[in-house]
Amino acid sequence: MATAESFNNADRAWTEGLAKPPTPENVAAHEAFHRDLPELLQTHRGEFVAYHGGIRLGINESPFVLEDLCGNYPIGTCLVVPIDELDDIVVAEPNV
Repeated sequence: MATAESFNNADRAWTEGLAKPPTPENVAAHEAFHRDLPELLQTHRGEFVAYHGGIRLGINESPFVLEDLCGNYPIGTCLVVPIDELDDIVVAEPNV
């Protein structure tokens, strides 16, 4: 699960000009993913999940299907991630 240190590293990256600041929707999407991850690992390990804010948009074997769903939302507000164990990874946003 993500730690305060991983969020601090992301915060430092954008304040140093390495990345754009996260939108409130993107922060909520990350929080929802981490909240849901234990259940998702039991039921959908190896698939992908998409969030817009705190709302789960869908689960699919293909991230491309979910990225299409994210195209309906403003850039930087949607998150598509693999359902797998986390080891303090940085997740790229498909619609940035």
